[in-house]
Amino acid sequence: MDNLNQIIDELNLPTQLKVYLNSSEQTKEQLTVGILKEIEDLYNFYQALYLFDTSEFSAFTITSLKRCKDKETFYYYLKKVIDSNVDFKSRDTAYSHKDDCFSLQKEIVNKTFEQAVLEFCTYIDGVYKRTDKLNLTQTFINLGKLELITTLINNQNYEQILNAGKLVLEKHKLL
Repeated sequence: MDNLNQIIDELNLPTQLKVYLNSSEQTKEQLTVGILKEIEDLYNFYQALYLFDTSEFSAFTITSLKRCKDKETFYYYLKKVIDSNVDFKSRDTAYSHKDDCFSLQKEIVNKTFEQAVLEFCTYIDGVYKRTDKLNLTQTFINLGKLELITTLINNQNYEQILNAGKLVLEKHKLL
C-alpha cells in the first residue's frame, strides 16, 4: 500500500483527489496502477483543453471508482461520467463564450479589495473625526467597489468589512 501511496503522490491529479485516494482504504482496494494511469490520462486531457472544476472531476472520479464493476472498461465509464456531468470551458480564447461568464483572478480581487478598504477606512476615519476634508465622492466610490466585490465574491470577511463601513455611514446619517 505504501507503494500505491507513492504512485498516487507522483501522479498529475487534483490535490483533493490525491488526499482521498491516499486516505481511503476501501478505495485503495479497488485501485491498480493501470486505473490510476487512466485517471491521470483523462485529467491531463481535460486540463490541457478546458477550464473546469477539479473538485467535480475528483468527486465523479471517486463515485465512478465505487460504481464501476468492470475495471477493464473503467476508462470509458469514467470518461462518459465526466463528459456528462462536469462543465467545461474552452481554454482557447477564440472559442470561449465571453458573454457567458468571466474569470476573476484571486490576487487581483484581493489587491483591489484591500486598496478599496484602505481608502474607504481612511474616509470613514474622517467621518469619525469630522474633518473638513471629508471626500464623500471617494467614500462612496470605494463603498461601491466593496459592494461590487462582495457581490461577485462570496467571502464572509469581505462582507463583514462592508457591513461595518455601512454602519458607520448610517450612524452618521450619510447613507
